[in-house]
Amino acid sequence: LVQVSDRTDHIAWGLAIARNIGADLNGDNVLDGDASCVPVVQTRIGFPMGPDTEIGFSGHYGFLKSTGATEEEYNTWSVDFDFSVQVSSRIKLLGEGYAGANTGAYFGAVLNGDCVTDLESRGGWVNAQIEAADRVNLSIGYGIDDLANERNTSVADRPDTRSRNQVMFGNGTYEVASGVKT
Repeated sequence: LVQVSDRTDHIAWGLAIARNIGADLNGDNVLDGDASCVPVVQTRIGFPMGPDTEIGFSGHYGFLKSTGATEEEYNTWSVDFDFSVQVSSRIKLLGEGYAGANTGAYFGAVLNGDCVTDLESRGGWVNAQIEAADRVNLSIGYGIDDLANERNTSVADRPDTRSRNQVMFGNGTYEVASGVKT
C-alpha cells in the first residue's frame, strides 16, 4: 500500500504499510488479514559498517481476524536480524534470524499458519557466496525453522504437524557471456 525508505552512508531504513496476508483459520476462503481490514506494518533499519558489511534489524506487526461461527482476533509479529559481510574479494556471507508468532503466511512457523492462533516460531539462514573462478560462482547455505511452543497449542494434536524444518543448499553458476549464467 505505502512504502518509504532512504539510505545514507550511516543508516538505511524502510517502513511499509502493506496488505495483511494472514492465514484462513476457519476455512471460509477469506484470509484473516483481509477480514481484519487493517494493514500490516513492516520496518527495517540497517547500519552499514564500512563498504563491505551491513547489519540490520527488522520486524512486522499486524492484526488478524477470523470471522464466521466463532470470531477470533489475533496478531502476527516478528523481530528479525540480518547481516551481510564481504569476508574477502571472493567470499560474501549473508544471513538472517527471526522470532515471531503466527508467521506462516510469511513462510515461518514451518508453514503451520492454518490451524492455530498463538504459534510462536524462530529460525534463520546463513549463506556463503563464493567466486570460485573468474566465471564460476558457488553458493552454499543452511536454514532452519522451528516451532517454539507447539506443545502448548492445537498443533500438538494434529498428526500432520511439522514442528521443525532444516535445509542445506548449494548451487553453482557459470557465466557463459556477460550477464548470461547457467
